[in-house]
Amino acid sequence: ASPGTPRQPPCSPSPRSLEVWVPERLTFSLWDYGVFGLMLLISTGIGLFHGLVKGGQKTSEDFFTGGRRMSALPVGLSLSASFMSAIQVLGVPAEAYRYGAKFLWMCLGQLLNTLLTAQFFLPVFYRLGLTSTYEYLERRFSRSVRLCGTLQYAVIWTDVFQVFVMLSGFIAIIIRGVLLVGGPARVLGIATNGSRVNFGE
Repeated sequence: ASPGTPRQPPCSPSPRSLEVWVPERLTFSLWDYGVFGLMLLISTGIGLFHGLVKGGQKTSEDFFTGGRRMSALPVGLSLSASFMSAIQVLGVPAEAYRYGAKFLWMCLGQLLNTLLTAQFFLPVFYRLGLTSTYEYLERRFSRSVRLCGTLQYAVIWTDVFQVFVMLSGFIAIIIRGVLLVGGPARVLGIATNGSRVNFGE
């Protein structure tokens, strides 16, 4: 090399070695469109069933609390679907891959938040017969304070179905990934060697 040419480190990778290998162009197939369309069809059918066959919501209590006739399981699944955003579904695996399992400490905070809410807030709302937190703001402060809040609503059974769709996708991806790598022991070995199961620094 000439004196004016900077020397490259002996272990410096070539630009081509840094490229991500993609075996084929990833596009939606007919099966993908079918699953996507079926999910939308079922979600729409759930809404039409409860709106037309079941008579829909006639009061604000029916709209916000399901007439207080819903069991804990569908309500809990509906809340889980509402809490899981697309950013979380895509970002959490990337975060765990990049920094390891330290991200799971956030679940501890969510658990404490859930316990505190169930212990201190929900009993008050239930005894007062409130349909939303915004109604509590109106009773505690004024109607103008309530109007400053953002009105949110959800159809519980649609969220329940979406939870099963998301969980089915998670399980399918995990099973497929484990099979491609070579089994659970191989996955655990790769994760351990790559410091992906560390819960601390």
